[in-house]
Amino acid sequence: MDQIFADRHSNRSNEGLECMATLTDEIFTHNRSALELVNENVLGVDIAQVRAQRYAISRIEKSVSYMLQNLDQPIQMLTLGRLAGVSTSYFYSLFKSATGCTPNHFLIRARMRCGCELLRGTDMRVKEVAGMLGYVDPFYFSRLFKSVNGVAPSEYRGIYAAADDPTRRRLSSKRSNRSKPT
Repeated sequence: MDQIFADRHSNRSNEGLECMATLTDEIFTHNRSALELVNENVLGVDIAQVRAQRYAISRIEKSVSYMLQNLDQPIQMLTLGRLAGVSTSYFYSLFKSATGCTPNHFLIRARMRCGCELLRGTDMRVKEVAGMLGYVDPFYFSRLFKSVNGVAPSEYRGIYAAADDPTRRRLSSKRSNRSKPT
């Protein structure tokens, strides 16, 4: 069991790490740019509100980093609150004010984004991608993936494979022309 766990962690792909960095940057870019504008006195925003947001961001950064580094593990809100140095209920409040979403929603989005990257960049089976992201049940992962992205994981891979391969694109357009009555 320990060997399986070690093998699983040693095979983490760079795509997963890149998608974690992208997600973190995306979430905090908006908040940081707003704070920079306030510091330059470009925006006429309430300073108390800006300080509160800056405080929230500073408190949750360790928790966000922890979530992104442990996407394949079950994550408890109690642990995240402790990392932020606040109670679980206050952590929820801080997290939502800093990111605009709940910690649970953020975690699901982070896992699904990494799932997208893995499906596009590797030939791993959907079951393997689900396992890499901490989902024991690949069917649950597929349902969740579809609810977030609008298509099932296998369809998602097919869409991106067709978009990346010009011959596949031509074949699919010929098929669609055949099905149309003339």
